[in-house]
Amino acid sequence: MDKSWLNIKDRGNVAYIRGVDNFLAWAFSQHGVTSKIRCPCKKCRNVSFKVKTDVRADLLIKGFWDSYKVWDLHGEVRRYRSGCETSRRVVENDTCEDENVVRMVCDAYGVPCSDDINSGLNETEEPNAHAKWFFDLLKDVAVDNVRTQLLEKFDKKFQEERAEIEAERAEERARMEAERAEERARMEAERAEERTEFDQKMKQMEQRILAVLMQQGQIAAPTSSTLGLPIPQAYQSS
Repeated sequence: MDKSWLNIKDRGNVAYIRGVDNFLAWAFSQHGVTSKIRCPCKKCRNVSFKVKTDVRADLLIKGFWDSYKVWDLHGEVRRYRSGCETSRRVVENDTCEDENVVRMVCDAYGVPCSDDINSGLNETEEPNAHAKWFFDLLKDVAVDNVRTQLLEKFDKKFQEERAEIEAERAEERARMEAERAEERARMEAERAEERTEFDQKMKQMEQRILAVLMQQGQIAAPTSSTLGLPIPQAYQSS
């Protein structure tokens, strides 16, 4: 199968587009394929199942996954290293992992994989159950990682919202304290004003009473050193 178009960097190149279309036509012609296949773009990496138009768009925009050399997840017959199988039909040695799964693990953990991973292969076998189990396990791990990342994001968002609410509450408490302090100051000022007004009225009343008593001759006119209201003799006993 011609895969030379994978080396073309320009995704708008006619040869690259023709190669994508040929790959899709071949992949969707495989037995058991209905409306969706694994998307082998650089982002999906065979994890997401998509319809033909979406896979074509991803391959033209994002490009083909570089590490996906053997298209065994799309019908290509995979090959094993020599000595790993005991017969042409059954692979009993579970140490012979699927090359693409190995590459996926390498990419996920940043471990470099050999470029000649397919070298030294001399026989063909259908994908075995171990490779499928390992790939499914890898998907579960990916789902767990996504779940963990989502939980971390939700927790971070919750902490941010909680801090924002606490800040709003602190601001509200400070505002209420300021309003109460302002109200107390206003009430104190009003009381002081009322006391001053009351004292003034009392002083005026004392002056009027003093004037009446002086007119009646009950008391003598106060001297300049007299302070307050003198008590008439008639009222001292009461």
